[in-house]
Amino acid sequence: MYTIHKSILLITCLFILTQVGRSQNQSKNSILTLQIPAHQTDTITTYLYPHKLGSSNKMAITTKLIPRNGQVVWKLPSFDSIAYMDIKFANNTFWSQYNYLVEPGDTISILFQPNEAVNKETNIQYAGTSIAKYAIRKSLDSLTRVIIQKGIPYPPQWDTLYFDRFFPIVKQLITSDLQQKEAILQSWKQQLSNLAYDVLLADICYQQQTGLLGQITAFEAYSNKYPDAAERNKAIQQVFNQQMAADPWLKKVSHSGRNHSMYYMHYLIHRSSKDIKYKSSGQLDAKSYWEWFEKESPLQLEKAIATLAAYYMTHGFEVTGMGTQLQESSSRMTQPQYANFISDAASKFGIGSPVFPFVLTDTKGKKVSIASFKGKTVVIDFWDTGCLPCMQLAVGLKQVKKEWKEKDKIIFMSISKDKNRDTWLKSVASGKYTEPDNINLYTEGKGTNHPLILHYGFTASPRMLIIDPNGKLISTNPPNPVNPTDKKHFMQLLEQSMQ
Repeated sequence: MYTIHKSILLITCLFILTQVGRSQNQSKNSILTLQIPAHQTDTITTYLYPHKLGSSNKMAITTKLIPRNGQVVWKLPSFDSIAYMDIKFANNTFWSQYNYLVEPGDTISILFQPNEAVNKETNIQYAGTSIAKYAIRKSLDSLTRVIIQKGIPYPPQWDTLYFDRFFPIVKQLITSDLQQKEAILQSWKQQLSNLAYDVLLADICYQQQTGLLGQITAFEAYSNKYPDAAERNKAIQQVFNQQMAADPWLKKVSHSGRNHSMYYMHYLIHRSSKDIKYKSSGQLDAKSYWEWFEKESPLQLEKAIATLAAYYMTHGFEVTGMGTQLQESSSRMTQPQYANFISDAASKFGIGSPVFPFVLTDTKGKKVSIASFKGKTVVIDFWDTGCLPCMQLAVGLKQVKKEWKEKDKIIFMSISKDKNRDTWLKSVASGKYTEPDNINLYTEGKGTNHPLILHYGFTASPRMLIIDPNGKLISTNPPNPVNPTDKKHFMQLLEQSMQ
């Protein structure tokens, strides 16, 4: 029994996996028991991922739970092997928890004791027969926060530094981080199943490798500011080609760990984008990704394709020709879970697909239907207050409007994901995110939970759609017209829509 002081908020998460039936063909189910103090109310959402597509929230089995008298009991759907699970609290009553590993047979209770002190980490205690995975997750998350706070000691004279000289510094720090994380994993190894150990080891290795890719991206942006950018970027590519694939830590990862690791998928997407960019002069088209996956990870081909589609939908990942490639690939998928996902994505993002029918409110309270603009090309941008890239996009779209000659044939529509109506109206009036003469629409305070946003999965901002005069999609991720080259391609899409 836990004794909890009245001032401490309490939630106990209990996972009890019970045997259902005696037949070997019958599967086990988890029983999730959540308990919070009876005087606290919050909507709790659980996300179960038997097939986690990188860091996206796609293909989740989602359930919203409303506590009664501080308690809710839920039987998780069956899953075959190992899965990830997130727990989110709508009102931020407690810290949301991400990327827990769940296995058939788990019995675990998690006790949250939120610390009332400012900026203090929530105290979490575990009990049960399978506490190792959860205790490891807590320790790894805590260590990651410390590492992020410390940062990387960048040299004072960057202008004389090429990445091949800077890389050993980064590599040494990341190796130290990996050693600390592996030590945490090793301390619990005897209490882990072989599969759970393999997946957790794969997670920490591929998470760090993705961190290295992030440093390469940051250094590219830095190097491009200098006259000798070509030489600097050549050094970056040399490090990428020689060091990334040969990393000794990746040799520790087992086949089973890689197959189930969400961070392997995350790494694979970012690694492929670098490889394609360096070998194809920056043309990140969907066909090139497909071919790269088929060569580098053939056993995970369909999952990799689904993950790329999820990143494209959720994060606006830069991929040309995605809609067409989704349509061509949907019929060739053999694994049902990925085939269904790709087919659904193709129906939403495929070129020529009908735009989602929506009716939203403008700044004067008038209802506006997308169906009323048949016969005109419609450019829709999605934004939210505080988004710097949204401000940059607004500048680019303003220039497009200024240069476009056939103004009577095109509509510029801006849809805000702000939840607060007053915030939205002030942002519209400011002119930073949109122009007053655009058709400015509001998602009725639902933000990313509005059916339009949920349909396309646009959680990141900004995003754009171009719709032809027949209400069909021309592009679901057009180039951001903030520079001459991208603006030219953007204008070509508009011309294409009117042919």
